[in-house]
Amino acid sequence: QSDVHVTDADGNDRWLMAPITTHPLDRLRQIAALGGRPARTQWRRLSEKNGRTLVDFLPLTGRTHQLRLHAAHPTLGLNAPIAGDPYYSRPGLLVDRPETPLLLHAAEIIFPDPQNGNPIRLVESEPFNL
Repeated sequence: QSDVHVTDADGNDRWLMAPITTHPLDRLRQIAALGGRPARTQWRRLSEKNGRTLVDFLPLTGRTHQLRLHAAHPTLGLNAPIAGDPYYSRPGLLVDRPETPLLLHAAEIIFPDPQNGNPIRLVESEPFNL
């Protein structure tokens, strides 16, 4: 799995695909590397405001830091770290402080009930704003 961006006919929906594994020298971070576990994310730009872009990510796999790495990676991702990301932001950006929290928000989460396997769906009622 080595595709980076695959765009549909409209140019609206895009895919990020890069294998992800734990960084060998920093166990808290992930890296895109051959031999890593497949990771695939669908994304689309929703809006732009005050120099920031609101992006809708749909992770099709569930890797640790998948969305954060796919957003930040300079060649296999968007080259646009999620605002406030202390692990994947560019050097010199103010991150990991109360006034600059990680701006990553789940609009919907679906997972199986551990007791019966039925899907549990949690939906955020308020939209995320920049």
